[in-house]
Amino acid sequence: MRAPPRLTLRVSFLEGLFSLLGISLLAALSAAAERHRLQQLVASFGATAVLVYAAPASPLAQPRNVVVGHLLSALLGVCVSKAFSGRVHWLACGLSVGLAVSAMGLTGTTHPPAGATALIAVMQSQSWLFIAMPIGTGACILVVTAVLLNNLLAERRYPLFW
Repeated sequence: MRAPPRLTLRVSFLEGLFSLLGISLLAALSAAAERHRLQQLVASFGATAVLVYAAPASPLAQPRNVVVGHLLSALLGVCVSKAFSGRVHWLACGLSVGLAVSAMGLTGTTHPPAGATALIAVMQSQSWLFIAMPIGTGACILVVTAVLLNNLLAERRYPLFW
């Protein structure tokens, strides 16, 4: 199998710009939400940005995979976190990711960055709110911006399926 061809300077620049815009929007919303002690940005969204802006044709980057994959993983991560309540932390970390991977596989919504979302939920002992905000809203914002930005390029169509 050959390595994929290098991108043109234009496409590479635009993918970087799209990532900058999507993550900056989430960071700005997160800063605005801080006064209410709400969070809008998590590290796993950085990897989601790579998929939706730089690999929009990938099945793993499609809206259903992004949104449902993150939501399922957040739900399972918070459930595991609550069930273990800080006990046997090493097992809770592994279990959250293992359950998330299995659930995404069973639902056809595999999104690799969502594995990190499950882990974040356990490592930071997140509350139930974590599922809705930042995860639900953040995943939706990234998908909406990916639809808008990717379709500005004549050679792209995003999404390929919902």
